[in-house]
Amino acid sequence: MTSATNSVIVSLIAIRGAGRLAGTTSVTAVSGVATFTDLSINRPGRYLLEAEVPGMQTGQSATFAIQLTFVTITAGDSHTCGVTMTGAAYCWGFNGSGRLGDDTAYVWRSPGPVAGGISFTSVSAGLDHSCGVTPGGAAYCWGANVYGQLGDGTNAAHTRPTRVSGGQIFADVSAGFEHTCGLTSGGAVYCWGRNLYGELGDSSTTDRPAPTPVSGALTFSAVSAGVDHTCGVTSGGAAYCWGRNRFGRLGDSTDTDRLSPTLVAGGLSFTAVTSGGFHTCGLTSSGAAYCWGSTGWGQLGDGQNGGATDQWAPAPVSGGLSFLAVTAAAFHSCGLATDHTVYCWGSNGYGQIGDGSGFDRLVPFPVSGALSFAALDAGWMHTCARQTDGAVYCWGFSGNGQVGSGTESMTTPVPVQVVQ
Repeated sequence: MTSATNSVIVSLIAIRGAGRLAGTTSVTAVSGVATFTDLSINRPGRYLLEAEVPGMQTGQSATFAIQLTFVTITAGDSHTCGVTMTGAAYCWGFNGSGRLGDDTAYVWRSPGPVAGGISFTSVSAGLDHSCGVTPGGAAYCWGANVYGQLGDGTNAAHTRPTRVSGGQIFADVSAGFEHTCGLTSGGAVYCWGRNLYGELGDSSTTDRPAPTPVSGALTFSAVSAGVDHTCGVTSGGAAYCWGRNRFGRLGDSTDTDRLSPTLVAGGLSFTAVTSGGFHTCGLTSSGAAYCWGSTGWGQLGDGQNGGATDQWAPAPVSGGLSFLAVTAAAFHSCGLATDHTVYCWGSNGYGQIGDGSGFDRLVPFPVSGALSFAALDAGWMHTCARQTDGAVYCWGFSGNGQVGSGTESMTTPVPVQVVQ
């Protein structure tokens, strides 16, 4: 109708997804054509657009997909976050205390954008808070803040990113259960939040609501915050841990809590360490994985299961596999092998091993699906991994939507792609 000047209203119909349409949705036609110039959709999924002119038949577009390409992925207790190629942070899962950072308290079963429009290079998901680092080295955190784990000098929760105080320039940040640690561009480590067992490493047990330097004047290349302990790797490859040492999770051959960094026993040279709930794992330059601490569910991967066999110093993971990365969760661990397949071991009650069986695994066991991955991270009872093309798959406990499948299933025993 080339002479029409009617008002045209456009709306979004979701085939799969929970996105909302924003922008100018009502436009007056010019010579029969209505042009919409600023429409956007806030969540991935499959959609179609419907155009309506009062008194006339509606029209629909072809179905189209809004897809995300992730460059980093992080799994927390009951939520998951990732950073896209454009630097946008997305989170999904349980949203208590605002840990998804989207200014709501809604549970989301598919990725949704973190509020504020901040560009991040990486994000780390903890128990009920999350933190990220910008390209300029500024750290932001959001979610629960009972112990000061957001690092803004207060104990007030935030449902959107809030700037960490102190002015440090961070290269990386790691969100633990109720504390956070950051690695500066110069190799110094600062921690903040809960400090009941010395997990902040400042030679005290005083909670800190703002970044506090770790004692010892060591230069680190990596840091990882766990439930109530923290570990790091120095520029020379030595591993140090501090905080609670029950089950030997600090790896210094004792069960004595440490308020400052303590050298891990064994004389191994590590490229990375990962602090879990009750155990720790590390990766050597040759790709060998070692774990130490509680082996109650087989999470050390050494074939043992039971408190009598807890390891107070690094023990090699069985199987002779060579890994590119390793990640420790609460009761399970996973590794990315050099052929880009994923192996997991430990507790499998919610399918977090990803082999479809539900059986605990005392040694590394391949994840189902013959999928190829570039990175992975294990949360409390779920695991997520990223492919080279940016697609993300998750498996394990999914009762709060943390696997991002868009469904309400309680368990996901094999990898499923995060809803796109």
